[in-house]
Amino acid sequence: MKKLTIICISFLLLLNVSCRKVDEAPAQTINAFGFTTLEEAEKNLGNYAKAFYVVDGSIFTRLENFSANNSSIGIVDAWFKDIFNKDRTNGGTYYLGDVEYYYDEVKQAYMARGFENDTDMSLMSTRVKEMYGKQVKAMLIRDGKEIFNTSYYVPSDFSMAISNPILPSTSFYQVSKDKGLILKWRKDEKNKEGVIIYVHWSDDKLDLPPNERYIQIATKIEDTGEVTLPHSFFSKIPKNAIFSVNIIRGNIEIVEGTDKKQYKVYNQVEEKLSCVIE
Repeated sequence: MKKLTIICISFLLLLNVSCRKVDEAPAQTINAFGFTTLEEAEKNLGNYAKAFYVVDGSIFTRLENFSANNSSIGIVDAWFKDIFNKDRTNGGTYYLGDVEYYYDEVKQAYMARGFENDTDMSLMSTRVKEMYGKQVKAMLIRDGKEIFNTSYYVPSDFSMAISNPILPSTSFYQVSKDKGLILKWRKDEKNKEGVIIYVHWSDDKLDLPPNERYIQIATKIEDTGEVTLPHSFFSKIPKNAIFSVNIIRGNIEIVEGTDKKQYKVYNQVEEKLSCVIE
């Protein structure tokens, strides 16, 4: 089997893509999980479309789960831009839960206090997991003044179970014509935003080298705890294709600070699967 590179665009990258200010007219063309306008994204993704708004600052956590090898990575980040389209800079001190995020002038980036030496992200992964399934407080303090203070619900982890077999000697789940892709997870009764299913194929195949073609499929479903994606859902993807399936659950809130700037506060848990279609 050829060694292929799987390109999996995570939701984190897209959350940092700018398309418009919340109160401005939308850009003509965007790429929101394959939707090319903000109106399309809002119609199909609901609250998750806020990921594509331009804001002046943000704080977030992301928990990535990899079912094939039963591993997780917890990621946190914060940023601020005083002037749109300029470099990120010091916007004050963010707080998410009981973790403080301060701006390091040397590294020119926000750091989580007490986690500076957590190079393998193991400590932060544990802390991030503790936030899920709870009401979490987010705040920004600048020059001793409160810029914003909000509390919002962070949906719980998935505890995903995949019925599909794994292709021998790989970490690829097999998607067959008769069964499709069968997913079960622990539903979150408090989650009102649903779950995003995002499929991305970058032209990788078991029998051919990758080219430059891309296919993206996204849909929002209710958080029922299970879904069967039929083979027809993947009809645009050819036989033997290696593709990514991301199952995303989270919450995104846009808040306006006392400085009249807009901030994005969000948390997400993302189950990342690598699949091959028969």
